[in-house]
Amino acid sequence: MQDGKEDVKKAAAKAGVRGAESKFINVLAAEISALKVEREKLQAQLRDTAEAVQVAGELLVRLKNAEEAIAAAEKRAIEAEQEVNTAYKQIDKLKKKHEKEINNLNQLLEESLLPNERSELMHDNSKTTTYDAREMNNGGDQSCREEFDSFYNREEEDLAKLVEPSSWFSGYDRCNI
Repeated sequence: MQDGKEDVKKAAAKAGVRGAESKFINVLAAEISALKVEREKLQAQLRDTAEAVQVAGELLVRLKNAEEAIAAAEKRAIEAEQEVNTAYKQIDKLKKKHEKEINNLNQLLEESLLPNERSELMHDNSKTTTYDAREMNNGGDQSCREEFDSFYNREEEDLAKLVEPSSWFSGYDRCNI
């Protein structure tokens, strides 16, 4: 402020102003000096405002980026949820398909059994709903063996009863075989 007054006083002294005019010039110098100070304050405020606007702009950009990131995350979440639902549907389909295949296999197994085994299986089926294929095969093999053992043993006995023919070539054949 003092610099502004001194400049005006020097200019007035060069111009040759004295007396009452000098007082007027001093008042004008004080006003000019006050205006310069006010202008500097306004310029400082303007710089501060410009910085605040720049920071606000950066914040707006960050906010926009954050909103875009949120929207993208929500979209991915919706897509993931749809994929999960699709996967659950596929799992349900596979479960149903598996259940049908098991039922079909059980039905085929039941149909392939002999009548005696069927009645045993039906009796066992009332106790349990699932079958162990190995147990069924072992039980089936055992009953088949029992049925065919009588034929097999009888055949051996019948063969033992056969007497060798006593022809002149019977010994010859045995040697060449």
